[in-house]
Amino acid sequence: MIHLTEIDGFPLEALAKDLGDLRYDALATFLQHFADKIALDADKDAERGRAKLAKHLAQTVSLLREAKTEIEGAWKICEPFTK
Repeated sequence: MIHLTEIDGFPLEALAKDLGDLRYDALATFLQHFADKIALDADKDAERGRAKLAKHLAQTVSLLREAKTEIEGAWKICEPFTK
């Protein structure tokens, strides 16, 4: 597999801005999907004997899930004001 350095010519800074502009509940959903993808990568690398890489990816998954939880907390604060 070839790992990309950008998505269809979309600068990473612009991607980060657009993701940051998502409503917090949608951002939490994105973070969950992203964590799930990285978890799959970690599992595959572990199966291939790449223990150090798998460990770093697993830690990334943990932090992404923590970020998801924090964003969900922000959403609970903001949600009443979106109706």
